[in-house]
Amino acid sequence: GAVGWRGVRAARQAVTACQLDEDDPVIHRDGHRVYAALATAGGRIPAARGDAEVWKAAWEVAAPQDQQEADRGRDTWARASHLVTDGPDPTAPREIAVPVMDGHGLAVAALAANLPAMADATQIEAMAAHLRAAAAAAGRTLGHG
Repeated sequence: GAVGWRGVRAARQAVTACQLDEDDPVIHRDGHRVYAALATAGGRIPAARGDAEVWKAAWEVAAPQDQQEADRGRDTWARASHLVTDGPDPTAPREIAVPVMDGHGLAVAALAANLPAMADATQIEAMAAHLRAAAAAAGRTLGHG
């Protein structure tokens, strides 16, 4: 799914969207997938690449263990071409995410997918390549506006 992102308001949660609506990228939600942004790969990417206000908003609502991991990982997350996280709860699958860049080179969203529990490095890299291609196509539709 695509993880919608709109400034500070959306920085607090990563919402997996079943569909994207032109006026509100998080209007169609899968109610089973609303987590604090820093608990997911798809939330970490735009938060880490965001400005101080976006980062603070995401950090403030994160669980203490996610805050500690975020303090250590933000710089790495901001530079990563993709991120992999364990599920934010025991029932959630592992997740891989890549940034969706707009025409100005800003990460305005993340494209995420579930990973098989036993995915190896080769499978993870293949999934990342597919997601990067889709994210690049999505980014081109955003243009510079």
